[in-house]
Amino acid sequence: MATKNAKNLTTAIQAISAVKSPTESSELQQKLIKDGVEAAVSDSRLIAQLTTSVFTAAFAPVKKQFDSMQKTAQILTSRELVLAAWRTAVVVRHGSRSPTRRERSFRAD
Repeated sequence: MATKNAKNLTTAIQAISAVKSPTESSELQQKLIKDGVEAAVSDSRLIAQLTTSVFTAAFAPVKKQFDSMQKTAQILTSRELVLAAWRTAVVVRHGSRSPTRRERSFRAD
């Protein structure tokens, strides 16, 4: 990008030095301004794409770890729901008494 901009600057300076009339100078200025704006927009898009790619690659391991933690949390939540349902079933089935040794052996640690 820097090399391209340096070449464009060299070309513009050569074109300006070759101008022979005020009309030609005005037309050249308009052309150079138009080309400069187009180059700036193009360079900005390229920089935005590169920035997005860098951040996406840099945060990929963090995203992977976060997704893994979310999955683990979902599994633990599901296990807790099953355990709570089991405890509720034991209380309903046996009243408010404590579970037997066999019932406690099914309890998750």
